[in-house]
Amino acid sequence: MSFLLISAALFAGGVQEEEARRPRDQTPIACPYRTLPRTIDRDALANLARSGFEPKTDAEKRAFQSVGERISACQASNGWGERSRQAAYRYLTGRVLLSNARYQLRSHEVTTAQIEAAHAALSAEAQQAVARGSIASADMTIAWNAIVAGGAKIDAVPADQRGAIAGLILQGLAGVSIMADAEAAYRTH
Repeated sequence: MSFLLISAALFAGGVQEEEARRPRDQTPIACPYRTLPRTIDRDALANLARSGFEPKTDAEKRAFQSVGERISACQASNGWGERSRQAAYRYLTGRVLLSNARYQLRSHEVTTAQIEAAHAALSAEAQQAVARGSIASADMTIAWNAIVAGGAKIDAVPADQRGAIAGLILQGLAGVSIMADAEAAYRTH
């Protein structure tokens, strides 16, 4: 049993370390995400991001407080004005959505890079739609196929469970779009 726990801890750490080494997460706009405490409740944080940062539970309120502290600290350390602060907030939202989608899809071997590749395979119009939380069936097929081409095992999912997988893919795609929009806004500050 202890071997399984150690193996699980090493695997989880490896994925987290891989995520932490992503170059775009080393930029100033990623400061709030990068500096979140490891003890933050990631489920509460994801729920908070999905709700537009309107906390409902005690765990979400604690996560909201932590996010506010990190954004303020990063604003001070980077000398951000309000526009840069808002861009960093949007980046954090997108990054949390993407990270949570990847985490929820891990049993199907879905990676952040696959979700990003699926996003890149979409037209500009489809990318804008996913940022608003919607996707046409044909565009989901494009994204799904791109993720499968990257090595994910989502084609083995039974038909009655594909809707949940598609919802998580949409969440990840939305995260990528939100991050890209935030990065563009940050560059124009």
